[in-house]
Amino acid sequence: SVYDDAGGEGGRRADPDLRPARPDEGGRPYPDGDPVPLDRAMSPSRCFQGVLDGWDSWCRLYRSVEAFGPLVRDILRREGLPFSGPVSAAGPGTNAVFRAGTQGELVVKIFAPPESGLDSPEDYAVERYGLERASLAGIPAPALYARGVREDRYRFAYLVMAFQPGEEAGVALRGMAPEAKRAFARRLQGLTDRLGALPLEGEMAALLRRRAAKNRSPENRRWARLPAPLEAARAAWLLAHPPAEEAYVHGDLCGDNLLLTPEGELVLLDFADAVAAPRCYDYPPILVDLFALDPVLTRAFRGGCPPERFADDCLTGLFLHEFGQELLESACRRLLPGGVEDLAGPAPFAPLWEAVCRLAS
Repeated sequence: SVYDDAGGEGGRRADPDLRPARPDEGGRPYPDGDPVPLDRAMSPSRCFQGVLDGWDSWCRLYRSVEAFGPLVRDILRREGLPFSGPVSAAGPGTNAVFRAGTQGELVVKIFAPPESGLDSPEDYAVERYGLERASLAGIPAPALYARGVREDRYRFAYLVMAFQPGEEAGVALRGMAPEAKRAFARRLQGLTDRLGALPLEGEMAALLRRRAAKNRSPENRRWARLPAPLEAARAAWLLAHPPAEEAYVHGDLCGDNLLLTPEGELVLLDFADAVAAPRCYDYPPILVDLFALDPVLTRAFRGGCPPERFADDCLTGLFLHEFGQELLESACRRLLPGGVEDLAGPAPFAPLWEAVCRLAS
C-alpha cells in the first residue's frame, strides 16, 4: 500500500498518466512560527538529482528513483536506519513516496517543497500528528521511525515509517461474506471512535480547525464547481443542520487507506487530510469509496442510529468535506437513476437523502 494522499474515487487520486494529484490550494511556507515546528534541518550535500521549477517538473520527478534514490538513502543513513537495499517508488499520490531499507521494510515519504508549485508543510505536520495520535490511542498504524527536514538544494520535509504488509481494505471487502462485512464495519466504527476520543488541544487543534473551515468555505475551489442553485442549497442545509461537536477525524478513510493484515488486524494509513470536524465528516469517503455503497456494510456501520438521522449526518459530512463535490457526484451516479441531474426542484438534495435512507435501512 502507499502511505500517501491518494484517496479513492472522489478523493485525491493520481491521474492515469501518474501525474501527482494536485490539491487546489498549496500549504503555507515554512515560517519560523509554523504550528508544528519541523524538527531539524540536515545540512546540504546535493543528493537530490533533479531540478524543480514548478508543477510540471514535480510531475516528472516525484516517482523517479534516479532523482530521489540518493536522497532517500542519505536520509536513512543520517537517521541511523538501514539503507543498503534497493529503493523503489511506492505508488502514485501527491508527495514522493519510496520503499527502501534493506529489503523494502521502510517507507520514506518526502513532501513537496515550494519549488514544486505545491508547498505542503501543513500536510507534514498533520500526518506526523496523526501517526503519533494513533499510537497514543492504541490504533494500528505504521510505526514512525524518523521525521525532519533535509536541506538538499531544496527543503524536503520527510517521514520514515515501517512498511505495513496487508491487503487494501477496499479490495478485501469485495470477497467478504455478509457476517464478515458486518464485523468489519463495527471494528471500523470502534477505531474511528477511539481516534476521535482523545482531546484536541494547542496549536495543532487550531490548525485542524482552520483546515476544516477552509474545506467548507468558498476558498475550497472544488465547491465552486457546483451549480449556483446547488451551492445555495448546500449552504442552506448546513444552516439547518449545524455541525455537532468537533473531534479529530481522519478525513480520507477510503479503500486504499486501510489495510487488513495477514493476522486480520485493521491498520489506518495516511493521516494528511485530517481535520477537526464532526465525526460524520468521515462518513462520505467510508460509504462511497471504502464500502462502495454496499448496503450490508452501511447498515452495520449505522449501528443503532435511525436511518433518517444517519442520512442527515451523511449529507452534513458530505457538505463539510474537502472532497465533498467529487463524492457527491460519485454517490449520485450510483444511487440516482439520473445522476446529478436528479438534484433539482425546491429541495434538490431530497432524492439523495432518500437514497441514503434506503441504503441504510
